[in-house]
This record gives sequence, structure tokens and C-alpha cells, in this order.
Amino acid sequence: MKYKIKRRNNKNLLSLFFILLCSFLFMGTGYSYLSDRLSITGTANIKQQQAEIEGASIFEFDIANIWVNGDEEHLINYTVDLNIVNNDEDATEWTLQFDVLNTIPIDINCWASSETVIEGHTVKMKSHSWNGNVPMGNTLSIGFNFTVETIEVIEIGNLKFNGRTIDGIVIYPENVNPDGTIQSN
Repeated sequence: MKYKIKRRNNKNLLSLFFILLCSFLFMGTGYSYLSDRLSITGTANIKQQQAEIEGASIFEFDIANIWVNGDEEHLINYTVDLNIVNNDEDATEWTLQFDVLNTIPIDINCWASSETVIEGHTVKMKSHSWNGNVPMGNTLSIGFNFTVETIEVIEIGNLKFNGRTIDGIVIYPENVNPDGTIQSN
């Protein structure tokens, strides 16, 4: 019996890979939308992507969801997708630090971090051995949830990746009013 070897079209494989990657990302962050627990795990994925800016690393702190914690209206929950494009050098492990400038985080949970510490306004995270490799030009994506005690929308600043301060943007969801308050559902 003869077998024919058929060459695969790389475009089809690339499309399939992209669809699978998006599916896994959606499944990882989708759980957080379905749960009302204060501590919800996050995801970490490394996506290969060419950096748009040569030189320094950049970040996108995308607040995917904000909601009031049931009867405790002074507790606000956040679901965050943080993407950091590593433009500096190959990393075999990573540390991440950012400040919540206008309040102190109460609770944060990210299973992608081997150690998550809240010190006043500052949140610090550290990679596991299995997710620390972030080659130059690649993007580290981390999903996590956290809770703060305030009625104002959080302000993020002083984000550091591997000890270096990096620039980026914070993206707020549609339920944030122009004055910084949160629309109730």
C-alpha cells in the first residue's frame, strides 16, 4: 500500500494556531466574568509579536471589566489583561510592579505569578519557572483580578518590568463615566 505525503499549507496552520490561541485566551479570562468571588485566578500567555516601538518595552493595561461587589458598594472588582512587549533583552524570568495611585488594593490573585505581594499602593509579581521566558520582541500577557476599596476608578502608574520603568496606556471599559465614576448596571 502506498501513502501519499501531502504538504500542509502554512497559512491554514497559522490561522488555526491563531484561532486556538484566541480560544484559550478567551477561556482563561472568561471564567472571571462568570464568577463573583473576590479571588479569581488569571492567565499568562506569551504571544510572539513584533514590537511597534524599537528600544524600551511598552505595556497595555486593559481593564476588561469593573463591577461593584454585590452588597458591599465600597468594594470594586477589576479584571485586567496586561500585555507587555519586551523590547529590551531576552528574559529568562520576569518581575512586574505597578502602583495603584489613588487607593490601596485589598486582594489580588494571579496564578501566572509565583509570588504576588501588595505593599501599600504597590503590587509586585514574579514569574514561575515555567512562564519566565520572554524573548526580546515577544509579548507577555497576564490576566488577573483584584479588589480595591474605593468608589473611584483606579489610576495605574509606575509600571516596572524587570526593574525598568516602562511606558504604556491604561484602557478603561465602557461603564466608566468621563468623571471617573462607575456606571451601575
